[in-house]
Amino acid sequence: QLGDRVAQVALGSLGAATGLAELAGSLWGIKDNAVYPTLSTQQVDSACPVKLIQGAIKPWTQDYFAKLSQTCYGQSACVVLKKGPQ
Repeated sequence: QLGDRVAQVALGSLGAATGLAELAGSLWGIKDNAVYPTLSTQQVDSACPVKLIQGAIKPWTQDYFAKLSQTCYGQSACVVLKKGPQ
């Protein structure tokens, strides 16, 4: 996708900071009540309890969201954020 390519050219390889950059993008989206889709997901296990947003940007209708990241080395991280008072 072009947006991904532009970010890589502008920022270089983020390496370990990729998850933080994705979190910043997610926070940027929810300020406009939008949730960005999960990229690079072709098939989701039917037993997976996490509801992935796929295909297109969706309206943010919950008071919280979870940001999951995983490296090619098997390291995983998750942060759950909840909307604060307006």
